[in-house]
Amino acid sequence: MMMMAMSSGGAVSLSPHDDGGHDDEYGLKRSSLYSISHAYGFTTRCRSTLTRAVSPSASASSEVPHSSSSDSSESSTSRTFSSEESSIYEYPNLYEAAFDYRDIPLECAFLINAAKHYGGNNEEPKTSIEFGCGPAAHSVQLSKQGLDAHAMDTCAAMRAHAKQRAQQTGVNLNVLEGDMASFDANELNLKEGSVDLAVCMLGTIAHLITNDACIAFFSRVEALLSPNGVLVIETNHPSSVFDGAAVGPEAQEAWDVETNAAELGYGKDDIDVDADKKLMLFIEYGQPGDMFDPVAQVLNRTVSLTLTNDDNTPPPLKRIEECVPMRQHTAQEIDLLARLSGLRVCAMHSNFELSAPESNPDPAEDYRLLTVLRRA
Repeated sequence: MMMMAMSSGGAVSLSPHDDGGHDDEYGLKRSSLYSISHAYGFTTRCRSTLTRAVSPSASASSEVPHSSSSDSSESSTSRTFSSEESSIYEYPNLYEAAFDYRDIPLECAFLINAAKHYGGNNEEPKTSIEFGCGPAAHSVQLSKQGLDAHAMDTCAAMRAHAKQRAQQTGVNLNVLEGDMASFDANELNLKEGSVDLAVCMLGTIAHLITNDACIAFFSRVEALLSPNGVLVIETNHPSSVFDGAAVGPEAQEAWDVETNAAELGYGKDDIDVDADKKLMLFIEYGQPGDMFDPVAQVLNRTVSLTLTNDDNTPPPLKRIEECVPMRQHTAQEIDLLARLSGLRVCAMHSNFELSAPESNPDPAEDYRLLTVLRRA
């Protein structure tokens, strides 16, 4: 699971640094100028990482260029309040809070309806698997709705968090350690032809940098799908790639979430604040200088999570930043790679409604593309 462009519900707002921007599909402002890094004087570091849910052989081979500031005072501040040199995926509580705006029940209703509608037998799915699941919010919800749910991720912290969420919710969830491009179904006790609904959400497929990695993933899913099973993939909408919204110099987004230590599951050993003290989590998706390789179609996206007191005074309580290689797939590439793997595209939707077209009349409203595939 990875971060996608912001599309948010009611509990999310932008700070006063907002430049006015434009309203997104939920009526919230999208800003390209807001930057918590600049507010705190951080130096953005873009570095090579081993991304989640993909094998090392499928990762970008070249090292991500470093980005630094020539301002010595800014560099000094950055050292004082340095980012933690670990992956954002090692902080599932913060990651989950950052995406709390997602309407998981609505999205899972779409996933179930898609399986029923495009599966060909008009029956609701009985089994599901989520690849690159992260906190596994979708799998937990699918389990609540009666599915035999499985959730796969390479990150131990995310898997532990997913298990905890399932236990707290009172559902059975089979959490699996696996790389979506190289997992062995037999070793994980996953039977071929047994999965009615496979999902890959929040643009996670962007971690599959090479065509070989994509084909390896699609081929494994094809083997797992039941005769009426479907795979649903969520990606950035192609219009946001071709018009530069996802990869251009202005491809930066930021939002904030109000929270507290108790909601995050943090104790005094984690952050020295009262459990109910109001905190703010700032999420930055993209930084000036993030490099896009137009030939490989790989964007080295800087992502940061900054937890602060509610008055936003430095130093922050926690800050995690990394640069993650993300491939920008086109719809035609998904179609071709799927065909090479024994799958075919059934439909594409621009939001979580079966009636939604693959593109909106106004391209500015296109943020995501939901592609439904099944065995050829």
